[in-house]
Amino acid sequence: MERISQVLLTCLLNACWQIALITAVAAFCAWLLRETAARYRHLLWVAALALCFCLPVLTSYQVSRGASIKVQPEPQTTVQEAIVSSTQIPLDIQTSPEETGSLVPVSRNLATGLVAIYLLFLGYRAMGLFKAWRLTRAIARSVSRIELPQHLRTIIERCQTALGVKRVGIFCSAAVPMPITVGSLNPLVILPEQLLLEADPDVLTSAIGHELVHVRRRDYALNLMYELIHLPLSFHPAAALVRRRIRETRELSCDELVADRLLAPEVYARSLVRLAGSAMAVGRQTTITVGISDGDILEERVMSILRRPKIKIFRKNLLLIAASLLLAAPCVAAVPFALRININRLDAGVTPQQGAPQQTQLKDERARSEVVMPALEADANAGTLVAWLKKPGETVQRGDVIARVDTSKGVVEVPATTSGVIERLLVAVGEKASAGSVLAVIRGEGWVGSSEASTAQQLELERQALLKALEARVQDLRLATTQDAAQKVKQQAELEQAVLALAAQERREGARTVTTTNGTLTLTNTLRAASEQQEGEQKEVRHLVLQEIQQNLERARAQQESQDPEILIRRRAERELIARHQAELAKQANITMQQAIQIATNRYPGTVLESRLVRESNQACYLLSILSNNGTEATITRVLMSAIDGTVLKTMKEER
Repeated sequence: MERISQVLLTCLLNACWQIALITAVAAFCAWLLRETAARYRHLLWVAALALCFCLPVLTSYQVSRGASIKVQPEPQTTVQEAIVSSTQIPLDIQTSPEETGSLVPVSRNLATGLVAIYLLFLGYRAMGLFKAWRLTRAIARSVSRIELPQHLRTIIERCQTALGVKRVGIFCSAAVPMPITVGSLNPLVILPEQLLLEADPDVLTSAIGHELVHVRRRDYALNLMYELIHLPLSFHPAAALVRRRIRETRELSCDELVADRLLAPEVYARSLVRLAGSAMAVGRQTTITVGISDGDILEERVMSILRRPKIKIFRKNLLLIAASLLLAAPCVAAVPFALRININRLDAGVTPQQGAPQQTQLKDERARSEVVMPALEADANAGTLVAWLKKPGETVQRGDVIARVDTSKGVVEVPATTSGVIERLLVAVGEKASAGSVLAVIRGEGWVGSSEASTAQQLELERQALLKALEARVQDLRLATTQDAAQKVKQQAELEQAVLALAAQERREGARTVTTTNGTLTLTNTLRAASEQQEGEQKEVRHLVLQEIQQNLERARAQQESQDPEILIRRRAERELIARHQAELAKQANITMQQAIQIATNRYPGTVLESRLVRESNQACYLLSILSNNGTEATITRVLMSAIDGTVLKTMKEER
């Protein structure tokens, strides 16, 4: 249902400008053909109506059809290729040239409302056309066959012979004010009752001859077809203008044929005026019949009959060719400038960055081909990725080597499963992967991928590699710390042994006890000082390493945040909110920042470190930080001042 709504709205959107363009071009072509026969202008407007219906439908179908997908059978892959494709068959995606329409996003609720309004309007117009058809059928059933006078039969036979119309029924009805023609397979000419009382044979010949021309041209069936074509286009004023021009040129064409084969132009023009005068007081109901009074352009019809221009055949043919070429111009401009409705499928509150249209997701899934970890013979153990030979965004052909994996059987080269563009690398260099795990994702040929997605994926891989390197550095640091502790214990044990040996020597030597003891204490203090110095150096090294790790983590986090669209959008929104907040406060302030600084420094002399506009106690205030130094100590005074009248609301002092 959503697909139908999208195509329908795309058709209506294109129809809005295409119908107007076709009508304008057709009006210019009709002006070029003003000196030619009316039947050529009639064919011109009929062609314009057909284009108004067909052109939006065809262009909307082309721009909404999307990319054409050609499915090719999956070739067999051998164990030596060491590659397993995804469960889906590879697809070569070719973007069709029709998918060139400019995208017009529309929410689902708005699309539903527009479709509902159009369908209601279409139902209303269809009901009007149905009522006109029922009224026409009622008139056809109410006619009566009467015995025609001899002079009237003579006029009818003369008109049939001159116009070549043989099978037609002549009836009479009091429900019609003017002669009309009804029916296509069994045409009927219905004459009003007052026309039978007309004594002027020219008037009778004009009325009957005009209706027989309608029968000859099959205007009733064609008029019904034009009404059906106009029905879905009836929302556009230009389409109504085209339908009106078709009616007018149809009557002009019938007038030309009657004036050529039955009556002189002056006589026929005078008879038309008399017939129109008798029908003006009666009026006419809305039907789908065709008759002599259609078009409501009596003056133009009379002038066209009396002043028929003479034009050379060469010039006429040249004008017809020029009009045909001009009318084809909208067809050439239809596809390049076509518009395409895109119904937003996301729920309320979900931003476009948080989701994508389902159609794009399906197309992306079809275009994906996954490169997986090879499994050689019966060996399903993990392998280590040695190197990536391709980067995200690079184009590869089927069979190109994109990576090398170190397995128990040796280094294996991993080829690409399909031709396309590498979208993501899922395993970092040096990382182990089990057999069958996905190593990379390749988009098929013809798919236009998002560079942002590849960049984000590459940044994620670099971040993961950096984190792994940092973890390895921390492990090395812990190992070094453990080794240092063991060395320290060993040195302490050696020191204790040396002290014990010196004590034993003291007992043996007796008189030299004091001197030896002093030497032992000196040695002990020396070793202890060296140990403490070494421990201090190790602590400093560990502190520097941890500080370096923290800085690297902060840089990686900042780099990731700078590439995250959601964080960028949130920061931009916060900056805009702060700017609006500051602008509102600035409007409320009656004193400037410079005046506030002058007032504050007069009361609290010193150097202004900070001054900003804030909201406090439901009013705009200036917050100033003033550094003052009396020679012995430094004091920072924070002053909260009203931005309306310069009153100091609060002060806070902080000694340093």
